[in-house]
Amino acid sequence: MNIFPAKPLQIAIALLFSASGQAQTDIPPLNSAELNASQAKAVNAYPAWQQGALGQGVVVAVLDTGVNASHVEMKGRIAPGGKNFVEGGDGAPDLSKDGHGTSMAGILAANFNNQGIVGVAYQSQILPIRVVQTAGSNANTSNRVAGINYAAGRQEVRILVSSYSSSPNDAERNAFRNAGAQNKVVIISAGNNENSNPNFPASMLGSLQGAGVAVGVINGDGTIWEGSNRAGDAKNFFLVAPGIGVKAPSNQGSTAYTTWSGTSMASPHVAGVAALLLSHAPDLTNKEVVQLLLSTATDLGEPGVDNVYGHGLVNAAAALSAQGPVEGPDDGGSSSGLGAAVAAVAVGAGVVYWLTKKQNSK
Repeated sequence: MNIFPAKPLQIAIALLFSASGQAQTDIPPLNSAELNASQAKAVNAYPAWQQGALGQGVVVAVLDTGVNASHVEMKGRIAPGGKNFVEGGDGAPDLSKDGHGTSMAGILAANFNNQGIVGVAYQSQILPIRVVQTAGSNANTSNRVAGINYAAGRQEVRILVSSYSSSPNDAERNAFRNAGAQNKVVIISAGNNENSNPNFPASMLGSLQGAGVAVGVINGDGTIWEGSNRAGDAKNFFLVAPGIGVKAPSNQGSTAYTTWSGTSMASPHVAGVAALLLSHAPDLTNKEVVQLLLSTATDLGEPGVDNVYGHGLVNAAAALSAQGPVEGPDDGGSSSGLGAAVAAVAVGAGVVYWLTKKQNSK
């Protein structure tokens, strides 16, 4: 059963009015190395950028290991007010050994600066909230709950994205419900256990009544990655996104990059598309954003909403149009149309579990 309100006309009108005067030419060249090193094409972000939707004015809370604010990709992208709920104190430096939070933030908002990669919503801002010490660690529940409630209480925050899994508990469940009630879009990775259902807390997002999205990960050919948890019981609020062989900034230096695979690299792609929508139509509610993301996704697997892919692959251009797919730009056949864009996702040297980085470079 579809729990989301059917208001396509209102949403389409909001997008139409917000689009006036937003022509944007300061975007990465379609075949630039910076863009090709990212996976923004695979979520069909480029047509959205051409309409002026770049993430500007949108703050995304990243609840993870913190962010390396000195990285060249993060300069100017960090919103004030970050918190460290692990060691305590203001600001949320990425003190982890793996730099997981920095990488998530970079996929979402890395600068257009002719180096490295470019984020899906590269003019958005990141509010770093450190709630775990290292990727995959089951941090103190009270730290996570405090971080969620802190983000929920920040008026400027429109989106919360996280990628950890934990044991089901009422305190965390209620914190995410609070975030949904505060008009935040909640996006959580499904986990990498090859399960038929997402891990907690992604599994409980249905109780947000349309404010949350669980995210699985696909291979470069558009098939589900074998390590990804499937949609299962969460299929009505489940999307997939690229996340295999993803290049991202790391916390090992101001110009360091690394490569990851897993659902935690898929969730910031979905958060980035949500930020593009809100930069284009800031008056959309969290439930309207989620409805657009789900209803305009590119169907994968069995026709319709299914137990593996849920609603399918997040599609920025289609969500922005509020009417259906938007043809992508023609770059000589390498990425025109969504199918080619999906096929262009870089797989790199092979699939690895999300806690393992394939390489570091400076």
